[in-house]
Amino acid sequence: MISRNSVGVFLLVFGLILGMSNLALAEERVLGSWIAKGKYFPIGEENFTFHGEANGVLHHNDGKGKLDAGKLHCAMSIYVDTKVKRENGNGSCTIIVTEYDRIYAEFKCAGPLLECKGKFDHVGGTGKFRGISGETDLRWKVHVIKSHPKVDGADSVDQSISGYFVLPNYTYKSP
Repeated sequence: MISRNSVGVFLLVFGLILGMSNLALAEERVLGSWIAKGKYFPIGEENFTFHGEANGVLHHNDGKGKLDAGKLHCAMSIYVDTKVKRENGNGSCTIIVTEYDRIYAEFKCAGPLLECKGKFDHVGGTGKFRGISGETDLRWKVHVIKSHPKVDGADSVDQSISGYFVLPNYTYKSP
């Protein structure tokens, strides 16, 4: 005869196993380099925004991660306050691992000039990443800023920016 306590223990253990298998939590260290092209718009004498598109490549320390050599494409905006030497950014990204396996994410970050820390939030995916969710830490650093000559009378300047990003403990959940 099965007691009420043994049924409760069975349901608790079954729920834990089902919950763990449903999470399929992945944790990896992901690095990447990127180049962004866009427009620099002055907003007053000490502030500006950059609106553009960043493209990059993902790497793993051991070269064996699921996202290794994946392509990163982001639409992004960065607001810079040169008086207080701070910036904040946000954007939407697609990581293309294969033609059929993609991850869609959004990011928000803030920090000192040329450096941003924040969150990378998974909002969907295709193929083996269908149903992906979760949020992970994000850090980026800018190395090179190249401004192209300003056109007479224009308020914006074409600009190229390059740098790297780190998802130090890249985690996500998949069904």
